[in-house]
Amino acid sequence: MSRYLNNSIIIDTFLAFILIGLLSYFKEQVELRVMFPKEESIGNFISSLISVSATLVGFLLTIITIIVTFKESYTSGKKMEQVVEEKPKTVFDRVIKKEDQFYQSEMPERLGSVFTKSTYELAVILFLLIFIQSELIAIDLYYKTVIIGVLFLLILLTTLRSFVVFQSFLNVHLNR
Repeated sequence: MSRYLNNSIIIDTFLAFILIGLLSYFKEQVELRVMFPKEESIGNFISSLISVSATLVGFLLTIITIIVTFKESYTSGKKMEQVVEEKPKTVFDRVIKKEDQFYQSEMPERLGSVFTKSTYELAVILFLLIFIQSELIAIDLYYKTVIIGVLFLLILLTTLRSFVVFQSFLNVHLNR
């Protein structure tokens, strides 16, 4: 999972090209077995994907802001804390809060990195969708459907990846 999170854009792009390549190679077989939507339906679906992508980009930017704010708040709160605590006799007597474990590790930076990559990926997908919708170049219905399907899959992967990582952030703050 860590490898995927560190290289998510590369892996997702590689997966997209493989899918487009396979569906291009097997175009004749796919066209015989699959009924494709009308151009109008594809246009409506593209509009929906544009709306969803734009909303998700805003959501991810909000999450990044929250993580940075919580990290800064935690760091400044620790600096302001002047209370002298009784030192534990052994390591096993010491109680460590989840927040301390979280913010004193590299987790906030890793979470921020995952959300930043997801934001970049969704922004590129958003611009690709806008470009396809503008019809500046003519794309065959088959390839348009394939590309839109692959972009939908990428949006799904990016969203799921972000929510799984966001869950770890919530676990720290909700399960004190």
